[in-house]
Amino acid sequence: KINRHSNAFNLYSVIKLDTIGRKISYDFDYLDFSTSSLNNFSSNSYFSDNTLKPENYFSARNSSNLDVNIITSRLDFDYPTQWVKLNFGAKLTFINNESNVSFFNTTRGISEPDPSKSNSFEYKENTQALYISGSKKLNDKVEVQLGFRGENTQTEGNSVTLSQKNKNKYFMLFPTFNISYSFKEDKSVGLNYNRRINRPTYNNLNPFRFYSTSFNYAEGNPFLNAYTTDNIELSYLYKNSYTMLYASFINDAIDQVTFVSPESPIQRVIPTNAYNQYNVGIYQGYIFSLNRWESNNNLSVYYTRSRSNIPELKSSSAFSGSFKTVNSVILDKDKKYRAEASFLYRLPSLAGSYELSSFSQLNLGFKASLFKQRLNVTIEAVDVLKTNKQTFT
Repeated sequence: KINRHSNAFNLYSVIKLDTIGRKISYDFDYLDFSTSSLNNFSSNSYFSDNTLKPENYFSARNSSNLDVNIITSRLDFDYPTQWVKLNFGAKLTFINNESNVSFFNTTRGISEPDPSKSNSFEYKENTQALYISGSKKLNDKVEVQLGFRGENTQTEGNSVTLSQKNKNKYFMLFPTFNISYSFKEDKSVGLNYNRRINRPTYNNLNPFRFYSTSFNYAEGNPFLNAYTTDNIELSYLYKNSYTMLYASFINDAIDQVTFVSPESPIQRVIPTNAYNQYNVGIYQGYIFSLNRWESNNNLSVYYTRSRSNIPELKSSSAFSGSFKTVNSVILDKDKKYRAEASFLYRLPSLAGSYELSSFSQLNLGFKASLFKQRLNVTIEAVDVLKTNKQTFT
């Protein structure tokens, strides 16, 4: 049983300085997010002939409360000049996270607290960021954009139950670079590089345990770190065709890891900064129209390699690919009615430490635009062949 509540407040203001686009904008955001979880469960054990094992009944009640408060404030300047278009500013973020987990053994009909499975945790994260970017058209064919964002972060995790406090400070720089060259109106080439940060979700930080049996549970990890992704893309656009060569590098990524031990029957599934990964591939997209037929197609082929950072996982690699086509047929001369069909097929692939099976999916739909486009009606059947049955190993 899960209850979630959130309240958000935003204050936004813009001051226009002149008529050539110079302006100052200010943002203030406040978010209050809370969730409470209650899990009552019991389990029995049976022999192979389905007879009940004596004295193996187990029941418990597990409850959790999570409260998150986030305050962000941003001051941003748009400052175009005759030589370059500039954008720069600063942003402050304050995050407070409090979680409490309580576990009670109810096997004997009474609620017996279990301190070894209970936890009270407090987490704080403050970030100060400065950024600047500039774009310039060198001539009629070449345009360049360059930017940097620096983030200084302080985190503090305090386990009240374990009397354990962890503090961490780090600085990260996030560059962005883009250059494009236009041969003519329908032909261009571009090179793009950027670095992004991915922070753990609030649920992943919550140490609440979800028990599926008395020997198997999943819980959050309040000591997760944010991880970064570097992306580089070389693209080519010609009329209705779009081609892209790409590579991405993920450092210290988060994955759901199953921890097992020969000394214990307990299986623990815990999000962990578990692996580094790189992907290289090629993407091809093509759009065309033929009479009343409109078609959007793309094909992707790529190679993925994951290198584990922890002994519980093995490193792995795989080639994979996917194909998707979305088609629409206009059924009448007024273009009020359309029949649609889309198909997706993906080869076996990797997602972190998990091997994903191949799968396909066929969707069929119908669209109607009525009363001079004031009413639009869509009916869609998803996975009509029931072939999207992907397994994770």
